[in-house]
Amino acid sequence: MRGAGSGNVASNYNAFYWFIQDDWKVMPRLTINAGLRYEYSGVPRAENQQAINGISDDPALGLFFRAPKPDINNFAPRLGFAYDPTGRGKWAIRGGAGIAYDVTPNNFAINSLPPQLQTEQKPAITCALPGRPAWCATWNSDPTVADSGQGFLAGGGLLTVNAPPTTQAAARAATQSWIPDHVGPKVITWSMSIQHQVLRDSSLEVRYLGTRSLELPVQMRLNSASAFDPRFANLGGGLTPLPTFFSAADVPATITTPASTLADFGNFNPQPYSVDGFLGNLTTFPSIGSGIYHSASVDFIHRLARGLFLRTNYTFGKNIDNATNELFSSVVNPRRAQDGYNFGNERGPSALDIRHKFVISWVYDLPNISTDHRFLKALAHGWEWSGSYIAESGQPVTPLSDNDANANGDGAGDRAIINPNARARTGTIVDPVCNDGAGGATRVITATATACASDSNIVGYVAEDPTARYVQAGTGAFANAGRNILSTPGLNIWNMSIFKATKLTERFTLQFRADTYDTFNHRNFSIGLPTNNGALDQVTNPNPFAAAYVNVDSGSDFLNARTFNGGSRTMQLGLKLLW
Repeated sequence: MRGAGSGNVASNYNAFYWFIQDDWKVMPRLTINAGLRYEYSGVPRAENQQAINGISDDPALGLFFRAPKPDINNFAPRLGFAYDPTGRGKWAIRGGAGIAYDVTPNNFAINSLPPQLQTEQKPAITCALPGRPAWCATWNSDPTVADSGQGFLAGGGLLTVNAPPTTQAAARAATQSWIPDHVGPKVITWSMSIQHQVLRDSSLEVRYLGTRSLELPVQMRLNSASAFDPRFANLGGGLTPLPTFFSAADVPATITTPASTLADFGNFNPQPYSVDGFLGNLTTFPSIGSGIYHSASVDFIHRLARGLFLRTNYTFGKNIDNATNELFSSVVNPRRAQDGYNFGNERGPSALDIRHKFVISWVYDLPNISTDHRFLKALAHGWEWSGSYIAESGQPVTPLSDNDANANGDGAGDRAIINPNARARTGTIVDPVCNDGAGGATRVITATATACASDSNIVGYVAEDPTARYVQAGTGAFANAGRNILSTPGLNIWNMSIFKATKLTERFTLQFRADTYDTFNHRNFSIGLPTNNGALDQVTNPNPFAAAYVNVDSGSDFLNARTFNGGSRTMQLGLKLLW
């Protein structure tokens, strides 16, 4: 929980940009353009308040709470050309490459105020403060412990008071985030196209586009380490994963000397920075994200002639990255990595990977009738029909376990286990395997079975449904599913408008329009359901927040697109008077 203390953030900053660009006509049929741009974006004023927490500096861990430095070397060259191979204006070959920069989102400062101004509250912090609630007496940081924190709600829940720390120990314990120096997100773009005039008023263009994105900010918790990581052996890490069996028949009759047990994962300390007193998540946004995009497209344009403008385009593309959703704009695509110390394992299809997209749009001025009748002329003249059709494949999603499998204290991005011999697109939960029998004899702890003697006897898991392809990773099990490996339904939607302009006098014109979005009321059970203004947000499109769709423990709702809002036709009328 956040919000104890001040939430005021001053996000203003200074920015300075300049560019130079020129075109050179090397020969009548070849033009080259080149330019150089420089961008300086300062640090939002509120981020400088990080220096207030200088008392928490920890040279041994490389943490220094000072005002972040801006990025000052953002030079962006670009080069392009246009070539007419025949000199008759029927063909054009164009290409180019360039570098562009973005600014670091101001949202980071909003969530990163120092503990002297705002604190994060969670059980570990609340129970370490003076006046801790009574439920802290039974609270245990081990998520597998039953009845932990009894009387949580009756005892007032988490503390909501902000007690500004006065000592180094108190400041470190309450520090929730760390803002690194700014590094401008960088995108390198290159393209090549061939365009040909195929008819008098029409052209066809074939285009290739590639982009390479670098130094993108990603969300990471410094104080969240995987129990499998041997680099954290001092915290009890480097543990062997607990096995997951796909059917009860696969469970050994006895397991006498397991490499690890659930108790080992319960005893693991997932906070590497706690050795120096940091108890918060230490959320940060390092510039370690990257992506690459390749696409090929065909574009046909019929320029306005005889009242008709028509454009159609097909694009085939592939977008790969290691992070997309760092600001929690969706729950079907996790905002954090499965293991923040292993971003290489996050490389996969981007949440923005729309593999196929086809669009057709048109504007048609309906022909006027030949009449001198004033009323008929006013009624029949000035009509325009426009519209578009969009068909695109769906964005990919990740099968999630809805459980902290690697015991790093963060279950947001923990993926599932793939059963290679099972049928596709079904999920299942797991039951613990317990070896508390004589000589290590095993049994499966189902919902109705007697509880295992202790976590030291839980030595693995077994899938409840042996035919399910995506199996929940229990605490201590290793999730092997890749990121964004599942496809989702796409879009198939028509939008149309009718427009009428009526000239009332020499000065006044009355415009009437009728717009329909999803004209034929076709349900689109897609994550990217478009709203009537093309935007995506939680109010108008709740589909990206349908957690059950990607959680393997959600039963029949897992990968069930019918849980989505399929949308419906929207109509609007407009009337405008021009003078």
